[in-house]
Amino acid sequence: MKRRGFLNLLAVAPLLSTVVGKSDSGFEASLAAIRQIQARDDASILPVSRTVLYDHGRATDLAVVLFHGFTNSPAQYALFAKRLHALGCNVLIPRLPEHGDVNRMTTRLEGLTAERLMAAASEAIDAARGLGRKIAVSGISLGGVLCTWLATQRADIDRAVVLAPAFGIGHVLYPLSVYAAGVMRAMPPSQYMWWDPVLKEKITPSHAYPRYPLRTLGECYKIGEETIGAQPPFPGSIRTNVIFALNPNDPAVNNDVVAELSERWRSTGVLSSSVMWLSNVPAMHDIIEPESPHQCMARCYPPLIDAILSA
Repeated sequence: MKRRGFLNLLAVAPLLSTVVGKSDSGFEASLAAIRQIQARDDASILPVSRTVLYDHGRATDLAVVLFHGFTNSPAQYALFAKRLHALGCNVLIPRLPEHGDVNRMTTRLEGLTAERLMAAASEAIDAARGLGRKIAVSGISLGGVLCTWLATQRADIDRAVVLAPAFGIGHVLYPLSVYAAGVMRAMPPSQYMWWDPVLKEKITPSHAYPRYPLRTLGECYKIGEETIGAQPPFPGSIRTNVIFALNPNDPAVNNDVVAELSERWRSTGVLSSSVMWLSNVPAMHDIIEPESPHQCMARCYPPLIDAILSA
């Protein structure tokens, strides 16, 4: 090395040391916060359904937080997260409150509220802040709604890739969906429905609940209502880019409501927002779940991962 270059390196060395030190400090703080969250996962939670972090032992350029769907668990995103991790990301999958019980017929969802779900989502972003220079969030169904809500609340999210967000009952006019969700929230907490009334508790995947309290489903829809009704300015209006990834054949959600919300945000400039229509996807809602009998990971994972990595 030439003398001038060596002297220049000596001059910037203290600055590089300071930057690395701050990065290490933030990463360690995130690890400590995530360990506290993981400590809640006791023996009543399935091992595969516990909050999990896939990390590289240091802060990376991009950290990703993945939110699973209603009645599912972090196992839903395990293979997806491992692929992101292999591409250089630190990836956190938090277990949403009252999910992941070893007893699939548990009643623990009965007391779950929209407020607790939103608080858990925000806590996960706080915990992940030191995992990467940039942060991206993604989630499906309820997880997608939580990502969208976070985009209206946070100033520290670079990209939200929102998959099949459950803003309303599929193919039902939104005002009627809002009314129905209000009726659900007025129901007794012990009023249940099966995801599949034929298979009942035999439905897969094994790490998800086969039934749900209607009242709690109404609480999930409440998060979407608050998100759609959120008034700008939003803290992340300059930084956050939202991509809604939609399956045109999805039987469970109202794509029209999502597309209208995206266009409203884009046209008014409150958030950078766009819709990505997924092609050649079957008529199914959960295109992430690896245990689905109709899983389409080979077709669905690559465009979603590309969208996350472009943060």
